[in-house]
Formats: sequence, structure tokens, C-alpha cells
Amino acid sequence: MTQQGVNIELSPATYQILLALVKAQGEVVARESLIKTLWGENVPDKDVLRSHIYLLRNVIDKPFDVPCLMTVPKFGFKLVIQ
Repeated sequence: MTQQGVNIELSPATYQILLALVKAQGEVVARESLIKTLWGENVPDKDVLRSHIYLLRNVIDKPFDVPCLMTVPKFGFKLVIQ
């Protein structure tokens, strides 16, 4: 994957989160939906999604001028690609 011509490497779980957000085409994806998609009923830790979102932001947002991963408070996340 690339962002503004820069190669980006992601862990498998972080990649699956990004894939779910891309498939949603700018619509909000609920936290619960992401958790169920990645881990089903066997969530390894209550903060695991937050950790992966943090890693994803570090890779696709922080190095660049325009952030694309948006938090929708108390619901989930969406990807805004311009």
C-alpha cells in the first residue's frame, strides 16, 4: 500500500481494519463491527482495537499533511480519502 507515494507496511490485523474502512467507502464502521470482523467473540484484550487504530494512524495519518482516518465519537471510524 502507498500513501502519497510512500510505501506503508501494516500488520495483518491493522490491514484488515483498513480494508474494512476502505470497503465502507467513506461510511462509518462501528467499533463492534470491526471487533467482530477481526476477532469474532474471542477478543484478546479490551483495548486491542484502540491499539490497532493507533498503529494505523501512525502509518497513514501522522507522516502526512492531511489525515484520512476519522473517529466518530461513541460509534466508530471512517476513512476520508480526498
